[in-house]
Amino acid sequence: MYKSFKFNNMWRTFQWMLFSNKRQLITYFIGIIIATFVGGELLVLDLNHSNIAARDIYFHENYNAASLYLVYLFAYGLWMLYGANQMFDFMKSKQSAITYLMHPATVAEKYVARLVYVSLLWAMIGGVGLLVGDFLRWIINVVTLGSHTQMAIVYFWEQILKPLALELCGDSSVRVGISLVSIICVWMYTFYILGSAVFRRYCLLLTTATLVFVMVCLINGDIISEGRVALTYVIFIALSIANIVGSYMIFKRMQVINNKWLNI
Repeated sequence: MYKSFKFNNMWRTFQWMLFSNKRQLITYFIGIIIATFVGGELLVLDLNHSNIAARDIYFHENYNAASLYLVYLFAYGLWMLYGANQMFDFMKSKQSAITYLMHPATVAEKYVARLVYVSLLWAMIGGVGLLVGDFLRWIINVVTLGSHTQMAIVYFWEQILKPLALELCGDSSVRVGISLVSIICVWMYTFYILGSAVFRRYCLLLTTATLVFVMVCLINGDIISEGRVALTYVIFIALSIANIVGSYMIFKRMQVINNKWLNI
């Protein structure tokens, strides 16, 4: 067994996870494409039923165009949180846990490989799936209906992200707001990772309930406020690090066959 962290060992462990679950990942990818395509088409049909031309989604109805992509963005966020909550899903099966325990890598290498698996790989599958689904929806509408609409993602990039980038360059308050939201999102992501380690059963439901409770406590305690931006930064960065460290320590404890600790 290796005693120090080695990138090559971690990368081989990640590849092992990737090829061991390729069928599941392909299923997820196809499912995201279908959900994106069907969801976009249903919105277009609903607008047509309301006597709104499909092309107006992008050229005349800015609110509807932004809403379409915001639905994609919200779904993408849920997808990432679900992935974080699958961080230690493999430990629920005794056979899978033993297989993971016997894999020739250190605990740190296994943990980092799994973290990359549920973060970068999960993000790539979700993002590419959304792009492909939206592209198929757009190209089919162009070919079959003669529609001249843009892809929702392209429209969102041109009409929202570009102006927002200009605001970020000139307005410090916008930069502060965006960075604060980003840090809170990172904290939520690490919170779901920790929840996957703590709650062995119904982890998604219990983690979500716990997150809602913690957020209510933070809001009522005036932790999140405009007058305490620096303190809020520090708190959420510290909490994010604590979540990662805590989940790693629990994972080390999991590397024991027949472990029943925190078997909630």
